[in-house]
Order: sequence, then C-alpha cells, then structure tokens
Amino acid sequence: MAILINGEKISDELIEEEFDSIKDYYINLGEVVCCDRDVEFQQRARENIINRTLLEQASIEKNGETSDGEVDAMLEKLKSEHGGEDEFYQNTGFNRGDEFQIRRKIRSTITVDKILEEHIGEDPDPTEENLRAFYEENIDNYMSEEEVRVSQI
Repeated sequence: MAILINGEKISDELIEEEFDSIKDYYINLGEVVCCDRDVEFQQRARENIINRTLLEQASIEKNGETSDGEVDAMLEKLKSEHGGEDEFYQNTGFNRGDEFQIRRKIRSTITVDKILEEHIGEDPDPTEENLRAFYEENIDNYMSEEEVRVSQI
C-alpha cells in the first residue's frame, strides 16, 4: 500500500527496497533473520521512508533541488574511495545496471545531509584523545566472553 506524504506518492517498491536493506543489514550482523521479524522490519522501513521523505521535502523547500553535478561528484568520490569503479560495484553489491537506483540514493543522501548540517552542524573530526576517552567509557562494548571450540577428528 503506497504512502502519500505532503502530496508525494511513495511507491510500494521503495518501501520494499528499504525493507530488503534493513533485513540485509541484520543478516550482515550475523543474526538469523527469519520471517518472524518481517512485520517489525516492514514497520521500520515505512518509518525510515516517511522520515527521509519529510527531511528531503524540508531541505528542498529551504535549499532547492540537489543538482546532477553534486550527484556526479559524490558518485565519483564514492568510486574513488572504494579504489575504482569495479571495486565500488563489488563492495556495494550494486551492478552497473543499478545506476538509476544508486543516483537516487546519493541524491537523497545529499539532500538530507544539507538540512541536517544546518541544524546539527558537520561531523567534527575526533582527536586521538576523544577516541581514547570514548573507548575507555565503552570498553564493555568491545569485550567478548572467551570462547572455546572443540573439534574431534
């Protein structure tokens, strides 16, 4: 069932794409993700799409549309950060036929980032001191219990 947000129709395909993305995220974390969490993931996908669309609309109203040049520059930067075009497609799971989808996601990210930076500022570059303090405060998150594996031949 499509969603209408301030007159903008959000397709079922976009919600399904977000759902797949959420499910893949949990699978990549090593969690066993079965059908029992689909309702939760569907709800989260709808909420993500609604929030992102509202942010995009506010940003476009305030800053205008994101230009094709900005999207091109970001796509080239991403490819460079991955070590080239081939590596970009290998690392991201996209293929060359997904260019429309990739460009749509980049445009959305740039648009949302513009409004977020206005309200919360750019991400600061942490110092070694900041990183060390954060690590020490959260050291329990980086520790795991000792595991022993036994095999028999």
